[in-house]
Amino acid sequence: MPRDKLFWIVVCAEALVCFAIWRGVPHAKIHMSNLLGWGTAAFLSALVLAMFSGTRKWIIAVATVVSSLVANIANIAYDLAKDPTSHNLFPFELFMTTVVAACGALVGAVIGTGLHRKAQRDASSRTKN
Repeated sequence: MPRDKLFWIVVCAEALVCFAIWRGVPHAKIHMSNLLGWGTAAFLSALVLAMFSGTRKWIIAVATVVSSLVANIANIAYDLAKDPTSHNLFPFELFMTTVVAACGALVGAVIGTGLHRKAQRDASSRTKN
């Protein structure tokens, strides 16, 4: 699979997972399990991209955070269409999403890059022997 295609598939999948998590949250009832879900989605997306796409860490982190924000904005737009008075504190929701996704994405990108480099070193040492 081409690396660019993998990049977009993983980023879109993460956005869909985050949107599904947002849609599962009862109105104004954000719990630690939701935050853990968002962070885990960002972590796994960044880990997969760092290990298999060869994209730079900062691009992976930014793309992962942006896809989480897109999912949050889609959720806000969906709710506002039903009730224009909901999400009056949306800047805080966006900030919270950014922080949680950034933490997961950065950790995933660093670990994934380390695993990718280790795999490359192991492969090169096997070919030399």
